[in-house]
Amino acid sequence: MDGMETDDLLDEVQIGQSQRQVRDKSLSPRSKEYVQHLITDVKSKKASLHKDKNGNIVVDYQSDLKKVLAGKDVSQTAKIVSAKNKQEELAYVEAFSEIISKMKELKAPSGINFANDQIYTPKGVYVEKEHFTKTSEILGKGISGNIFVVKDNKTGIDHALKTYLIAEFRDEELKMWIDLNEEDFVPSLLLVRIEGNKIHFHMEKLTEVVSLRKVIDDLLGNIDPDKIKGVSLCFLHGLLTAVDKIHDKRWTHNDLHGGNVMLQKNDLSIDVKIIDFGLGHRMESLRLNDDIKRYESDILWCFRLFSAMYLGEEFNDIYDLKKNGLKKLTESLEHYEEDNRKEILQIFDVFLEITSINSHKFGKTKEALENVSEVLEKNNINKGEMLEHAAKKLFPEKITPVNSMDLDDFTDSPREGLFLQALGNGTIEQESDKINSVGSTDSIAPEVVRDILEEMSIRPRK
Repeated sequence: MDGMETDDLLDEVQIGQSQRQVRDKSLSPRSKEYVQHLITDVKSKKASLHKDKNGNIVVDYQSDLKKVLAGKDVSQTAKIVSAKNKQEELAYVEAFSEIISKMKELKAPSGINFANDQIYTPKGVYVEKEHFTKTSEILGKGISGNIFVVKDNKTGIDHALKTYLIAEFRDEELKMWIDLNEEDFVPSLLLVRIEGNKIHFHMEKLTEVVSLRKVIDDLLGNIDPDKIKGVSLCFLHGLLTAVDKIHDKRWTHNDLHGGNVMLQKNDLSIDVKIIDFGLGHRMESLRLNDDIKRYESDILWCFRLFSAMYLGEEFNDIYDLKKNGLKKLTESLEHYEEDNRKEILQIFDVFLEITSINSHKFGKTKEALENVSEVLEKNNINKGEMLEHAAKKLFPEKITPVNSMDLDDFTDSPREGLFLQALGNGTIEQESDKINSVGSTDSIAPEVVRDILEEMSIRPRK
């Protein structure tokens, strides 16, 4: 740590001017002796002081052997190494011994099982092939590789596996996740464990889910135009509800882009889920610049996503939103009705107000949430109906494939060719008025297929 911080901490200790001894009479003679030694060691640069994340003072003694490893590649952490010389060998032995001693002192486990009903960890271990099996399904890509779907061999339950190198791991991600683990807007963390030089997160596998980024880029056209506003406001309300709970627990997400906001089908509705706490931070005080910036990022990212979905105006970054937001929004809203323009600009104003350190509403996420609720109520927007519409449009019914049906039952049907083509068989080409009405024989609308199936008294499988 820097010398200034150490000096600041030393100023808090009372020292006699004549013999430079600790004057606090409430300390025992031994404690006074220890404090005196500490002061001497800090003054001689043998030790340094700093505060940890919880505000506790930590003493750090830097030996010459530890300095040998200071410039080593961090990716070698928790790997088996070979020393290049005797000094390096001694440094590795000291570091290794210190870790073992610390584990014994803290009685530290190599992992924690948060879901015994889903994850079976006999004798405190969880080994691939023996206790779980990795499938070929890949959910995405993390910092250290793919996120796989795995199956517990005992319970038969599928879940997701995300892996980090220990060198890349941030302890705040784990602590934030555990603080939020019982909330319904995060995938449950089931197990965390160390193996070799990696940390493995076993977590709930989200099913019937799509990212908000995917919706904005590719699926927005599925939503009926007259319902875009209502659906966008409902998604914003769900996102703000989650962010408000995160802030209530004194955390900031700090990475709320559209890829980290998931929309999960829940029967005839949609739930907003937030994933990836890799850049999460404990919010110590909204008087600190870093906390202010991270809080601002969380709030204004929410508005960026809403603007991108409803108006098609996606700001370049937070700076662009703050500097050019009013101008760009006014231009995007030019052809909207006046009441609508005022509502959107008012929502934007509230977002700016709660992120302005000069406002008495600064840091009050609930102000934005309540404002969106008022807009929904004023416009008579039924959240249940809007989310049901979104669920149907973003997660349409799947049609049973041809090869799983008995075509002999309707081979005499005059629309056999149309049916096969609509299901993607591609071996029969037959025009019809209904196909022509949708513009192409290469892409048949789901409602066309449903009509055909109903005519044949065959119901699509849900």
